[in-house]
Amino acid sequence: MPDVGLNPASFFNLRVTSTGVKMKKIKVIAEKEKKPGVTYVVAANGLELPVIDITHPEFYVKPDEEQLRALEKEYLANEKKTAKIPGFLRNIIISLMLKSSIIGRGLLASNGTFLSGMNTYILKLAPGMLGKGYAKNLDRIMVKSLAGMSIRLRLQDMARFMADALAPLLEKNPSAPLHFVNIAGGPSMDSINTLILLNKEKPGTLLGREVKIHILDMDTEGPAFAVDALKALQSDGAALNGLKAEALVTRYDWSDAAALGQYIRANVPEDALTAVSSEGGLFDYCADDILFADMKAIYGATPANTILAGTLTRGDGTGRTMNKTSGALTISRGVEEFSVKAFNTGWAVEKSVARPLSIVMLMVRVTPPGGGTLKVYQPTHRSPE
Repeated sequence: MPDVGLNPASFFNLRVTSTGVKMKKIKVIAEKEKKPGVTYVVAANGLELPVIDITHPEFYVKPDEEQLRALEKEYLANEKKTAKIPGFLRNIIISLMLKSSIIGRGLLASNGTFLSGMNTYILKLAPGMLGKGYAKNLDRIMVKSLAGMSIRLRLQDMARFMADALAPLLEKNPSAPLHFVNIAGGPSMDSINTLILLNKEKPGTLLGREVKIHILDMDTEGPAFAVDALKALQSDGAALNGLKAEALVTRYDWSDAAALGQYIRANVPEDALTAVSSEGGLFDYCADDILFADMKAIYGATPANTILAGTLTRGDGTGRTMNKTSGALTISRGVEEFSVKAFNTGWAVEKSVARPLSIVMLMVRVTPPGGGTLKVYQPTHRSPE
């Protein structure tokens, strides 16, 4: 499989400033033990990282309920032990441990805010996909933990829901453009892996079709990785070879619903098949007034053939415990209460799956908003097939 070549440009991190382009020299840590069939891209921090492809056995994960319960039990037992250590001493010990790992440093930086797109991305990598040039044993332990497993499942569920919803629409509308709008998308692996699933399971339905991923985010490094990853995946022999897909990045503050609606109207054609998504972003961090204003804006601006996918941070069970101790500013929501509020913005939850730390949802349009009968589907605990 192709790699993104380590050309001279790869050794510099380009930063656009008000005075032009600023060159910042970085050290590239190349992956020396590349896996067959995996595409690699150099990130803005110089790490050569594998591009997640959930159809590849190195990335795909399907734990049974017994395995998930064992991980939950292990996590809760560790929390109980840690709680016995005096607070000031516990904080010092945890801080020293986390500073020794790349994932740990990202977790420390997320305290009181959110985990960045690229730090989340590395947490989604399987233990065997973490490079020896940058990852420590602690990093491999963390990706095998409940949090690591949950976040990998979350990505798989998002991509599966969107691919299953889009497949029949693509077959019925062979010439319609396909557009993704990824809010707080960062590396946007949910959109990219939806394309990978569709290209593998419905070969030919994407060929010759206009395909665009609109990434709306305040971050720069995550979306830049998404742009390079999508290009690399279209190289000879890669998972999306033959497609003409493009990723477009726009700086966006999710508190501006009007700007969101304006962007979609200006950039997504009226005849486009459209998938709007936010994995671990909009639905997990926004207060109700911002979240549901954005959902109304999405409803008002998107074409008729639009689906909406997102994730909720669980506020019950193990999810509640981890949310309290993580330090991240996530907002817990249950699917039942969310469904009622979402229905009034024009979106009905059609499918959902519950994971230990999150709930993944697929929503469809309701015409008119709040019209008809609201049906609240209890989330399944099985992986979407």
